Amino acid sequence: MSWFQNIAVIIIGFLLSRIVIEKGIHNLLISNILKKQEATISYFVSSILYISYFMSLFFPNTIVVISLIPIVKSILGKIEDKAVRKKSITSFVLAMIYGSNIGGMGSMIGASSNLFFVGFIEMRNIPGKENITFFSWLIIGLPASFILVVISSLILKIGEKNVPISGVVNKREELKIEFSLKKYSFFFAINIILIIVLSAIQFFYKPQSIFSGMNIIDMIFFLYLIFFIFVAFIFPKGEFNSKRLVKNISYIILSLILFPFIFISEFINELKTRYEFKNLNNLIEKSLNFIFNSIWFFLFKEKVKSIKDKNNFSLVSMNRLIYDLPFFGFAFMGIVIIFVYLILKIGDNPLTPGLDGYVYSFIKNLSKNMIQHKYNLFLILLSLNSVAVFFTEIVSNTTVIIIMFSLVMSLYPILGMNPLFLMFAISVSSTAAFMSPIASPVNAVSFASIKGVSLKKMILKGFVLNIVSCLWITIVFYSIYKF
Repeated sequence: MSWFQNIAVIIIGFLLSRIVIEKGIHNLLISNILKKQEATISYFVSSILYISYFMSLFFPNTIVVISLIPIVKSILGKIEDKAVRKKSITSFVLAMIYGSNIGGMGSMIGASSNLFFVGFIEMRNIPGKENITFFSWLIIGLPASFILVVISSLILKIGEKNVPISGVVNKREELKIEFSLKKYSFFFAINIILIIVLSAIQFFYKPQSIFSGMNIIDMIFFLYLIFFIFVAFIFPKGEFNSKRLVKNISYIILSLILFPFIFISEFINELKTRYEFKNLNNLIEKSLNFIFNSIWFFLFKEKVKSIKDKNNFSLVSMNRLIYDLPFFGFAFMGIVIIFVYLILKIGDNPLTPGLDGYVYSFIKNLSKNMIQHKYNLFLILLSLNSVAVFFTEIVSNTTVIIIMFSLVMSLYPILGMNPLFLMFAISVSSTAAFMSPIASPVNAVSFASIKGVSLKKMILKGFVLNIVSCLWITIVFYSIYKF
């Protein structure tokens, strides 16, 4: 049940990344950068690039972006020079996109397309599927993706002026950091090591199932997940007592019940901020505060200033987790999904199951023709990777791999290769899409959540990185196959 292990790692990864925000650990990063007299805006951008990269090796990249957006907004807010801030927005957003997507290539759980690949080979029982684990993917993905993220840092600097921090960044604000760095570093290290060790045991020993298809590693992951959720949301911080325990549970339940209304309310607030709709009244926000306060007073005879207030009795506050989500980005991503679906349905025959529309048929036929005319393995891989990368820019990475996986399943007997190898390459390539806002959830959420991104720069620099990625991924997989 490797799928369950993957789900457990995704949830734990999300909560770990959330703790970074809850404890204000990002303030430490900002504070340390501000102390460097020789630091530049480029230094800030590189910091975001590498942080998003390393986090995406261990956490899902969309979640990483969601966690980093408040950090980027905080950094941009400290740039007092408006001209510099305007020019810096695109660099920061591209740094998030590049780092998160490349980190997503390096880890099995880093990108949604990787998870689809794992689910597909499990469902179709592809030979060799038992060798695809978090640990084994990391062995290949870590060195390969690190080279690519270094190249991306150089591409980000093309045409950008190296502006010193002094004179453009507000240093007057004293950042109060109230946490033990050693304690939380140890906490993160222990969890990451535990995930890697458990995945390595699964990879090397492949334990037999004990109960209901679950092996000993599945059971450990199950207990680990339950314990982590309890510690993050329910177990009271500081002095333990039953009232704090009940408060934490109440925060969770109320926040989840009110989530649809919070989404609408925050979307309205985002519209007011972005497009200056000053006359747009948000009655839902006032109603939410009234409902939350009424229930809270009934339960605990206490009043809360706002539903947005952090729950100070839990490690992760459920309501703050919800309010910090990029609602506008999610709405944009939803529109992209609907748009892509409608595009794929053009020319689709309702009498036949599955998709067979014009776009689907075009990608499939193009890939098939390119492969049939290329008998060299390197050129076959380069053809597949190029199709995966560039078509992802217009119809999203998950859609592209669905089409191309069905193509590989029909062609692998002719090529005389294990389909798992080709699908692995396609899955990684489909994450290497850096040109358009609709290529992946990471691109959509990043682009829509921070106002002022230059689409021209995104396309031009993304095109260069796409070309480099096609070549590098092809070289890596060709070398693996030959080895």
